[in-house]
Amino acid sequence: MSAYVTLPDTIDLALVAACEERIVNAWPAPATLMIEGWAVRFADGYSGRANSASPLKSGSTLSEGALALIERLYTEAGLPPCIRLTPLTHPGMARRLAARGYRLRDASIGMVAPLAAFEAAPASALTLEPCATRQWIGAVAARQSPDKNDPEKLAAIVRNIRLPAAFAALHAAGAPVALGMSVAERGMAEEGAPILIRLITAIASRFGIVVSEKVAAAAVPVVGALGGAAVNLIFMDHFQEMAHGHFAIRRLERIYGPDAVRAEYEAIRATLPKT
Repeated sequence: MSAYVTLPDTIDLALVAACEERIVNAWPAPATLMIEGWAVRFADGYSGRANSASPLKSGSTLSEGALALIERLYTEAGLPPCIRLTPLTHPGMARRLAARGYRLRDASIGMVAPLAAFEAAPASALTLEPCATRQWIGAVAARQSPDKNDPEKLAAIVRNIRLPAAFAALHAAGAPVALGMSVAERGMAEEGAPILIRLITAIASRFGIVVSEKVAAAAVPVVGALGGAAVNLIFMDHFQEMAHGHFAIRRLERIYGPDAVRAEYEAIRATLPKT
């Protein structure tokens, strides 16, 4: 099962549910079943989210029969059963899954922000296509981790998108620097391309990176739901290292608190040689 960190009582569960629904639409698994209000998805092992069972409404739980069915379906597909624990999941689900032998695998963080906050100018080297081209799919797959570098499995997902979409590639010296996709819905379709242009450059600038100078070797997915549009961005090379560090720190802060993480950082820094 995916890791779940206890969140404040003030979390907007309606927003979480809206994000989950949009992510299902923006990252569609080749096969999806609905079982007791959960989206049970199958994508031949490509992408954790697309090969897991996700709750779509607050207080979601599963009966013993439904849970046994999900486990059997994943086993028959040659996949490990994976149940996502989100703020929409009933608190008792984690205990039930642990009792069945499930273990926490990883954590994910969803971020939401108003589009008006992004003011970066579009990059002249950015190209946009309404469909995922063979070149775009190949470039993304080549820079993923070993378990996600199969272009055919990636194509099975992105070519299954039924909503208006935009696929971006930012180039420098003839090589892709950043790749991204935007899927828009519910009145936002005509803004899909501008959203992606502004967001892909704005996020880079927030990390202090001139994206056009960074040619890549690895990728980091960042997923969010912004003003009704589900967006998936992939940045590479130097950006990957910085983003990994940024989100690792955010995850530690959620678990242990900012003060404890800062204190540990200062303790480690005190042991380093002075320069």
